[in-house]
Parts: sequence; C-alpha cells; structure tokens
Amino acid sequence: LKKDGKITSIAVEEDTLDDYVNQGRVTIMKGSEIINLYRVGHVNRYILTNLYKKIKVKPNHFYLFVDVKEDFERIWNYFIIEFGSRNVKEIRKWNILEVLDEEEDLMQVGLGISKRKVEQIQKRGFAVIPRFKNSNRLSARLIRQKFRDLSKLKNINTIIFEGDTVLGYPLNLVTVEEKLKAGDYNVGVIEFQKQRGINNLIKDLPQHVLRVHSISEPVMESISYNKAVLRYLRAAKERGGKILFLHPFFKSQNRGDIIEYNLKFFSLIYEKLNKHNYDIRSIDSLPLNFEKVKNWELLVLSISVVLIVLGLVNCFYALNLFVCV
Repeated sequence: LKKDGKITSIAVEEDTLDDYVNQGRVTIMKGSEIINLYRVGHVNRYILTNLYKKIKVKPNHFYLFVDVKEDFERIWNYFIIEFGSRNVKEIRKWNILEVLDEEEDLMQVGLGISKRKVEQIQKRGFAVIPRFKNSNRLSARLIRQKFRDLSKLKNINTIIFEGDTVLGYPLNLVTVEEKLKAGDYNVGVIEFQKQRGINNLIKDLPQHVLRVHSISEPVMESISYNKAVLRYLRAAKERGGKILFLHPFFKSQNRGDIIEYNLKFFSLIYEKLNKHNYDIRSIDSLPLNFEKVKNWELLVLSISVVLIVLGLVNCFYALNLFVCV
C-alpha cells in the first residue's frame, strides 16, 4: 500500500472481545459449559479444575481466559466501567474474568484503540484515523477512558465515528464535545450517512469538522470500477471533500489478482486528483482556533446590515424614519 497504493492514512476501529477471540488471545466459556465439561471429566487442565474448586461457577455467567497480562488489564479496565463492579469479577492469579452479560453484547463491547496496531501502522509511514463505536450502556466515565487512552497515542489528529450513532449519543454528547475540544481533534463527517448525533457536533464544533466521502461496503459490491473513481473525484471537486474514505473491492471485476486490482483502483484516484492539482497528504495539522460569534457581535452585525439596507432603499425612496408625529 505504501509503495504502490498512494494511501496516506488508515482507519483503525476499536478492538472488541470478538477480535481477541479470533486472534487466539482470549478463550471465552459460559459457566454452564464449564460445569458440564467438569461433570463428564473432559476438563483436566489445572486452571479449569482449580477454578471449579475455588469458586462457585455460575451457569449464566461468562468466563474469559486471557494469556497476556496486558490484555487482561485492558479488558478488565473497560469491562469494569461498561458493566459495573457487581457484574465483573477478576481472578488475577489465572488471568480469568467472570462477567454477567448477553454473549452478543459482550463480544461487541468497544475496548478502545489498540496502541499496538497504531504503532505498527505509523511505523510503516501511514497516519492513523481512529474510529470509535457507541454503546447502549455508554457512560461519561467510559468516554473519558477512551479519550484518555487515545491521548497516549502520538500524532492522532482526526476521528471518524463508526456505526449509525456518534460516540456518546444520546445522553453523553456533551462529554464527547468536551474531549474533542480538549484534544483539538478534527471530526470526520461522512456525507449522506444519517449518523445520529453528528448534527450536534456540526453545530457546536463547526471549526473541527471535516467533510468525508465514503462508498459503503454494500455499494462497493455492485458499483463499477470507473463509477467509484468518478464518485470520489466529484466528492473532492464539487463538494470540497477533505477525506476520501476508500473501501476495497472484494471481487475483481476483471478476474485478476484482487490485491493488484485494488492497488490500481487507489492509484487511479490519486492520479485523477493529482491531475486537478489537489494536495494529497495525511491530515497532520490541528484545526484552526476559530471562535464562535458572540451574541453582542451578532447584534452589531445585524444592526449594521439593517442600516445598510435602509440606506440603499433611501437612495430610491425617501424614508422618514425618525420623524415624530
């Protein structure tokens, strides 16, 4: 990508428990599974045997077995905020967490942006754009934790929110706005995507907003190669898009190598933009410090406009505005 794709930045989504499981870094078992396996004698490993003997395994709870201490601390830290201390129990001796929740929700809880991923991407010369996800149980405390972890990462200037809602919607948008201001982060607003809560950020943080154009993954499955290139070009030329968020094709339309097909796709967009003299680079600067117009300034401007209009009208029609009868 760095050599042939002309890409400047890579978006990084929050890790979830599902990611950890798929990477082989966490094993998750429901309490009822542990009880049943122990009953039939299939569990002979030291940790599970001792877990069963030391604590009362709860059938409707989930048990997370984590290999790396750093991963354990990160997951525990987010879970204790997300679910509350009553629903999360730690068994530190074996890096085990006991959690009460529905499995689907549990697997999709956002665990912040991975420092390891960010550093790997930046080491290869790309900028990183984090993508935060919202949650039904999201609290101001959890938002502060996400931004606290984000502040530890270097050279992060722009955030694009993931999903149908903005982080903090509907009850904690004020906290998100405070953190965006404090960190001087740009906010990428995706065109034509009805993301609930984004209008509040546009209204309250206009100086932090950057227009983003993205072709969604479902549309990418049906759109032609040339139409996709043209659509991105028009977004930049006609509507002043600052970020072009590129999703790859997963099927090559010419039956060639899919990686080469996408590299050509990315490069063609770059060449078209370059031909129209666009400056193509990662967003490496913070937003300008604009200030909102104060109420008294707005009043003065309004009176000035009215006086100018009356002056123009008076050139053609005599106005006796100050005559007392």
